[in-house]
Order: sequence, then structure tokens, then C-alpha cells
Amino acid sequence: MDCNCGRVHFTSASGHGDYEQGELEQLQAKAAQSPEKYIEHTQYDYVEAILICGERVILGCQCRQDELIAALIETHANALVEYLKRYYAVMAEMLKRATENTKANLETLATAQTHTRLI
Repeated sequence: MDCNCGRVHFTSASGHGDYEQGELEQLQAKAAQSPEKYIEHTQYDYVEAILICGERVILGCQCRQDELIAALIETHANALVEYLKRYYAVMAEMLKRATENTKANLETLATAQTHTRLI
């Protein structure tokens, strides 16, 4: 699995991921030649990642992008909570308006159908 920094992480532990025939051996050969770029995980049966703005960050990668993101969140936790409260309040209001508009439109449609049948 590729990290945003360019390193490739893979696991060879028991019960490891689904590799095509020969793929694991190729990764291990690349890791032997470029251990700073190809990172073999032997004690875990999976590599964990998160997506940040569409970019994959491998948890525990030497680039430490995961730690930087965690520190950013921890440093700005209160501001992020306040932002999310405001964001979801706006979303709730928009949903309420959309629901009210939908109800009004359905009532108008029902009225129009009733008048059409009367004609």
C-alpha cells in the first residue's frame, strides 16, 4: 500500500493480504534493494491507512504524516469542535428547509391533481 510520501508498505505476516502470485516475493526483493522505500511489516497481517483530502497516509510510516495530522487535530481540537457544531447546525437548517419545501411541493402537487380530476 502506497503512502503519500512515496513509501510502499506491505505485510508478510501470517494471514497477510491477498497478493497475486509472485507479488509478495517481488515486494520483498524490492525491499531488499531499497529498504527505505519498500517497508515490509512482518508482525502485522495488515497495513493501516487513512485518507486525508484524498491522499493515503500509512499509520506508523517513517514520514510521520499521521503524527503531524494527529498533533494538528489535538492542537486545534476546540476550534474544530466549534467549527463542526456550526457546520452541522447549518446542515440541519438546510435539511429542515428542504423538508419543508418538499412538503409544500407535495401539497401543491396533490392540490393540482385534485383540481385536474374535477375538470
